Amino acid sequence: MPLEPATVAPLIALWSAALATPWTAAEKDAVAASLGAIAGHLVPHRVDDVALTELRWQAFLLRRTLAAVEAPLVTAAAGLRRYYRITPPKRRADGAGPAIGLQSATRAELDTLPGIGAARAEDIARYLARHPRPDGMAELAAIPGIGPETVEGLADAAYLEPAVPMIVIDGLADFAEAPGIPALLRLLETGDAHVFTGDHTTRLRRGAPGGTPAARFLAFLDDVAERAWRAAVPAEGILASDAAAELDRGALHAALRQQMHPAPGTLLVNAAYAVAVRAALEAAQTRVDLMMFVATGSAGVDGAPGPKDLVEALLAANARGVAVRVILDQDDDGYPYNSAHINAGLFNQLKAAGIAVKFDEKDVLLHSKLCVIDGATVFVGAHNWTRAGIFGIHDLSVGLESPALAQDYAARFETVWAALPG
Repeated sequence: MPLEPATVAPLIALWSAALATPWTAAEKDAVAASLGAIAGHLVPHRVDDVALTELRWQAFLLRRTLAAVEAPLVTAAAGLRRYYRITPPKRRADGAGPAIGLQSATRAELDTLPGIGAARAEDIARYLARHPRPDGMAELAAIPGIGPETVEGLADAAYLEPAVPMIVIDGLADFAEAPGIPALLRLLETGDAHVFTGDHTTRLRRGAPGGTPAARFLAFLDDVAERAWRAAVPAEGILASDAAAELDRGALHAALRQQMHPAPGTLLVNAAYAVAVRAALEAAQTRVDLMMFVATGSAGVDGAPGPKDLVEALLAANARGVAVRVILDQDDDGYPYNSAHINAGLFNQLKAAGIAVKFDEKDVLLHSKLCVIDGATVFVGAHNWTRAGIFGIHDLSVGLESPALAQDYAARFETVWAALPG
């Protein structure tokens, strides 16, 4: 059975309702027919090795069809991101909005940064005008009156970006960041954009499809149908059992996505991890739960904070009344990691300071690198609290600001903590 118009009608109605000028009944019928044609090329016929209701079969055809329509949109959006240098927005660590790009910031914007003020804002602006390609934020410490501590404080609210002239079309940028049929329809409504397969010569040869946004969307669907027809193998069918399995996987993925907690986050590469974690520990007010594979008290490199600084921030948090708990790994004698020996020094130091600290069971490898702060901030990833982990290995971690996610990670910490003696 083909993809029935009644199957796609509710979805088409949603797409149309979101537009400034909704589609006419004829346009809706044309979109339904185009989607049906695409489905016919994708799945010529089915083999009923198991019972499959018509409702489930229609859901499978719709799933396959939408995937075929959205696949070129994802590819096109990736090309736009590269061409127009569209990157994910950078956020301030305090969640107060977008971070400030120092190269493009006005003096008034620079004045709002922590520890800057009007005079230093002018100094930064003039320095960057004379040094348009700085090696990194640390270079700003060369500006008189700023220094490393001020630069370190800037990292939570500012970043260095290439300041070049850009032409931005909001609808195009939105589509590039979140491609899909609804985003494409909004883009088609805002201008004369259209989507096709080929290159700029193809565009000149064919000319723009013109017409209404619906007409340009239908032209795109015709292009998808042409590609689907070329790839089709008419004798090829699909087992009803395979269709059912694909639907079940899709339902599972959808359920898992609903359980996810979107959260603003920061990618922390190499030594940036220690900078971010130390700042969060210094701001901790109520609780810190740390679960770490291996940790030492070794110093940083070239003035950058290292394991010693993180430990000192942990001790200082405990001293001002923050509830601190730590779990460290201790491997069995047969394991090669030697974590029991590596962690012994920190274990004794924390215990002497009155911090609640536990070793995990010897026959279990605790490989987590997790820190949960004040039930809202989470650091998780690959970094161990060692000199090699922060400076000598290309490690990645993320810093997340989300009470919902923090609650999940804290629950995991609590499970491990409760299972350990002492």
